[in-house]
Amino acid sequence: MLEEKIGCNAEYDRARVVLVHTPNVELAIGTECAKGSLFEGPLNFREVKKEHDRFKSKLRNKGIKVIDITDVLLDGTRDQNGNPVDSPSLDALREFANQSLKYDYKTDGNNKFSQDEIDRFEAAKRISIQMAEPEQLLDIILRRPLKIIEKVDINTNYVTKNMESPLYNLMFMRDQMITTDKGIVLGSMNSEQRRLETEIVKFVLDKIGIKPVYVFSEQDGKLEGGDFIPAGDHAFLGQGLRTNSKGVQTLLAKRTMSFPTVYIVKDGHKEQDEMHLDTYFNIVSRKKAVILKTRLDDPKTRIDVYTLQHDGTYERTSENLSFRQVLSKEGYSFVEFDTDIQRLYGVNLLTVEEGDFIGVHIGNKVNLRNQLNKIQQRLGFSLDDGISKYTPKEIMIVHRDYVARLQELIGADSPSIIEEKLLCFNHLNQAYGGPHCLTQVISRG
Repeated sequence: MLEEKIGCNAEYDRARVVLVHTPNVELAIGTECAKGSLFEGPLNFREVKKEHDRFKSKLRNKGIKVIDITDVLLDGTRDQNGNPVDSPSLDALREFANQSLKYDYKTDGNNKFSQDEIDRFEAAKRISIQMAEPEQLLDIILRRPLKIIEKVDINTNYVTKNMESPLYNLMFMRDQMITTDKGIVLGSMNSEQRRLETEIVKFVLDKIGIKPVYVFSEQDGKLEGGDFIPAGDHAFLGQGLRTNSKGVQTLLAKRTMSFPTVYIVKDGHKEQDEMHLDTYFNIVSRKKAVILKTRLDDPKTRIDVYTLQHDGTYERTSENLSFRQVLSKEGYSFVEFDTDIQRLYGVNLLTVEEGDFIGVHIGNKVNLRNQLNKIQQRLGFSLDDGISKYTPKEIMIVHRDYVARLQELIGADSPSIIEEKLLCFNHLNQAYGGPHCLTQVISRG
C-alpha cells in the first residue's frame, strides 16, 4: 500500500511517485523487427537497459519514489534466502502466467485431438507453471506465447510450433492509463501490439492497493495516456491517432476528473511521428509550455472547450479554436519548436516540478547516427530515415537551438543549467518514445 495520495492536479506539481517498467525479454524480441514492433528504427537491447537505468537513477536522485512494475510483479514470490515461497503473490503470478500461455490444438483431416488428450495437455501445462521459477513466470507474461500442437507419427507423437505476441512497448508506461486529479483511469490501447498491456497494469495496481476510478472496456472507445496533460484549473486531452472520439466522450461523461475546463485537441493529421499530444505539446512549468510550431495555427489541429457541470460531467462550450488562441486565453508563455527538434524528441520531456524537467540530450545522438551510418555503409545501403538523415553538424545545430529555447523559457542563467537536465535516450528514442512516454506519474503535489 502506498502512503502517497494518488492523483495529479498539474504536470508542474512536484512528482512524488512514478511507475516505470524496465525493458525485459519482450523488448529483446521486439528488436528483431523494429517497425513491426511499433519502433522507429533499429536499437540495441543492452543500450536500452543502460539508458533506462540511468533515467531511473536520475528520478531517484530527485527524491522521487520509482516503482518498477517488474519488482511489483515479483514481490512476495521469494523468501529472504531467495527461494520461491508458496504465497498468495506467487499463486497470483502463476495464474496470470497460466492465462498468458495458450495452447492451440491443430486438427488436420482425421488427425484430431480427443478431449482426453486436450485435458492431459492442459494439466501438464498447469504442472509446468507450478514448477517454474518466478522470473520464468514473468517471462511468460511478457512474451505471451502460443504453442501450436500437432500430431505426428514419431517420437512423442506430438510436435510444437511456437508463436509469441510480446508486449514490446510495455516500457512506455504513460500510455496504458491516465492519472487525473481524482486518481487513475485505466484506458484502452489503440494498437493491436499493445492491447494486452492494460491487463498487466491492472494486476500491478491491484497488488499495490490502487483502485482505478474507472476502467475502460472495449465499448468505451480508445484512451491512451500520452494524450493527457493536466494543468491545474484545466487539462488538455488529445484526440487523434491513438485516443479516439468515443474514448474522449467516455472520459468526459464518467466523472473521472474535476478540472473546471478540459481542452480537447483534435488532431486531424494522425501521423505516427506525432501519435500523442505529448509528442508535439508539453508543459514545463506553470503557464509555460513547449509546442511544435506547425501546430499553433494549424487548420487540422482544432480545439474544443468543455466546461465542468454541476453533476460532474462536461459540456462543450466552444469549438474549433486554434492552439494559439487557447494558449493566449490561458496566459501561457511558450516556445515554438521546429520540426527537427520534435522529430529528435525534444518535446517529450518529463516535468518533475516547477521549472525542473528531464529531457532528451539531442547532441548525444551524433554517436548513434555515426554508429548506424557505419553499419549501413558496411552493408551497402541506407535506411535514409530517422536519425540517419541528419549530419552530425545538423544534429548539433538542432541541439544548441533546443537548449537556447528552453533556457529562454524557464529563465535559466546559462545553457549549462539546461544541459544538466538532459539525458541520453538514443536507443530508447529508437523505440518511438522519450522520458514523458516512459513514466506514469501517479502522485504529484
